[in-house]
Amino acid sequence: MLRHGVHHPGLLTILEKMEGAIEYPLDRSTMAHFAGMSTRHLDRLFADHMGSTFIAEYRKIRLQHARRLLMQSPLSIAEIAYAAGFSSVGHFSRVYRAHYGDTPRAIRK
Repeated sequence: MLRHGVHHPGLLTILEKMEGAIEYPLDRSTMAHFAGMSTRHLDRLFADHMGSTFIAEYRKIRLQHARRLLMQSPLSIAEIAYAAGFSSVGHFSRVYRAHYGDTPRAIRK
């Protein structure tokens, strides 16, 4: 998966699983178990290969999905928030704004 800029098979497995589990995000231990590694090893892989954390990368994938939906679908912001795995519209809007510098509503205008 060149788009992630990594070649480690275990990390690629986890990233692919993240992309497939956006609406209902999986926790670190489930992902580590799925890839056949410990959560500590999972954390080291993200730090070493991505310079980030599991949570930050998963959130980034979910926010990218939400951004695509905001720009390309007629879904409401609430529907997009839930489709991207956020439990509330308010939380989604805060996280989206912190990441992109603008609110989901502003993107829609």
